[in-house]
Amino acid sequence: MISLAAIPSEDAPLRFLVVDDRQFQRRLAADALRSTGRGIVSYAGTIEECLSLVSVAPPDILVVDWDFENGSGLRLVELLRAGKAGEAGRKLSVIMLAERRRQKDIDTAREAGVDEFVVRPFSVQTVQRRVRSIEQKRAHAEGRSATDDSPEVQIRKGLVRMYIERLSGLLAALPGAGETRDFTLTCAQLNVLANDLREPMLISATFSLSNYVKSVGSEQRLNHSVVEAHLQAVLQLAELPNSQIEIRRTVTDELKRLVAKKLGRAA
Repeated sequence: MISLAAIPSEDAPLRFLVVDDRQFQRRLAADALRSTGRGIVSYAGTIEECLSLVSVAPPDILVVDWDFENGSGLRLVELLRAGKAGEAGRKLSVIMLAERRRQKDIDTAREAGVDEFVVRPFSVQTVQRRVRSIEQKRAHAEGRSATDDSPEVQIRKGLVRMYIERLSGLLAALPGAGETRDFTLTCAQLNVLANDLREPMLISATFSLSNYVKSVGSEQRLNHSVVEAHLQAVLQLAELPNSQIEIRRTVTDELKRLVAKKLGRAA
């Protein structure tokens, strides 16, 4: 089964939770996941710890070993699908690792709610293929391309665009003490929203804007062209799919260059 959990689009960071009570096996799995260049890996060593983590901060993909806690890997998946970690556990995408198993075991795992199955010893390429398979199935279930942003990300990016509109209006209304406070606060709120999206380049651009506005401290010292360069860059990043990594990098590099140039002239 393919779960309904939101999976970030290709090239966006992925949060993995590796569930295994054996440190060496956890490290092997984590190394393979990080090889994607996108993996943020955390761990759980017991069923209770896993259920607690999923209920509070669900990962994008759960990676659990069949033999975890003396063969309890399958039991953990059944508990998640039964709602023991809340709705997040029911929808969570799951990859199961196991020693060489029969087809019957693989079928049993899928019936329990496992999305992908990896047989030990596994290669890095095998794990990467399973991760891509989950992303592709998720995209197909949502009726979109695997390189498109997920609906959740699209909604949040829509909020980013709304913040940019508000900031543009506040910038035009400056000077004024009230407007300056509102402008600074809205920049900080935009940065928080970008952090929720977990997209590094959007985080970098909004942090740069917020940090610049806070460091200036007053409308009289605010360089409007620097602010406008930030707003335009953030708007572009909100409109570009996360999968277009090279174009997004060009936008952020150009922002850095323009800001350095404008601030250099002002000095």
